[in-house]
Amino acid sequence: CVFYNAYLPILVDLHPEVCRSLGTEHEERVREEVSTFMSSVGFCCGYVSGFLMILVTIVLQLAVGNSEANANLGDRVAIATGGIWWGVWSVYTLRYLKAHPGKPIPAGEHLITKGWVSTARTVRQAAGFPETAKFLLAYFFYSDSYATIGSIGVLVMQQHMCMPSSMIAIILLEVLVFAAAGNLLSMRVQRHFSLQPKVMIFYC
Repeated sequence: CVFYNAYLPILVDLHPEVCRSLGTEHEERVREEVSTFMSSVGFCCGYVSGFLMILVTIVLQLAVGNSEANANLGDRVAIATGGIWWGVWSVYTLRYLKAHPGKPIPAGEHLITKGWVSTARTVRQAAGFPETAKFLLAYFFYSDSYATIGSIGVLVMQQHMCMPSSMIAIILLEVLVFAAAGNLLSMRVQRHFSLQPKVMIFYC
């Protein structure tokens, strides 16, 4: 996800529609539309990929079995298969994604510290806009909360709710289906009502 978000602005800048709109009054609107579309479709493809991967691991677990007698071999095979799946696609991405030159680093700045300097600058600027600062703080807790739920939800279901692997797999499949559908639906709602990305974030 971090890798994808890092490349998204570069891919948007090189998109034919954005290139054609450079210097026109519609440039910002076109850039937002292309960025939203690429982000939504990109994440939707990720959800579909995850859905397919879970189906594969379910089949593998059923084939090898998953019990204390075989030291939960099914779980270990599923985890290993997931690692191989993402590893293979990462190699494909790194191999075929073309190199695009980034913006030159201004004099006096260093690549290692640029992220921290940029973050500090944003915090200082936000201090001049109290309502924006409140929104950033609230969004930090919101995004951190759902990221935490996504990370430890399976552990909670397994260890505290004593759910079997089959039930967890079904829940994960449901989550991915609704995540993909929600992405596409949100994109349609945004286009239909001509809403800005910040409005969609606010509604979330």
